[in-house]
Amino acid sequence: MSSGVRRRPPRSRWRIVGGDRQRLRGADANDYILQARTWERHDVGTTKGFDGSVERALRSITVPVLYMPSATDLYFPLGDAEYERQFIAHVRFRAHSIALGPSGRRGRGAR
Repeated sequence: MSSGVRRRPPRSRWRIVGGDRQRLRGADANDYILQARTWERHDVGTTKGFDGSVERALRSITVPVLYMPSATDLYFPLGDAEYERQFIAHVRFRAHSIALGPSGRRGRGAR
């Protein structure tokens, strides 16, 4: 028998904080699926004129690049970034090992 009091659903292990909650409201899951597919399948070497050569595509970058990979990123491993940087002429490479997550914060209220 219901007392008319609504119970809160159990809290998730993953907390959504600040702007992330608003950003995710109304989000289309298909957007995230397509983003994941882009991460998995995109290869700059397949850009027209590079004939599948990632190295040639990276060498074509002429603007200064600040490349800041994370040592804890599971999607884009640090070893891949270290390999890629050798082909970019004007690159500043600053690897970091701080696990900030996708929003760049260390928890609720971090500045």
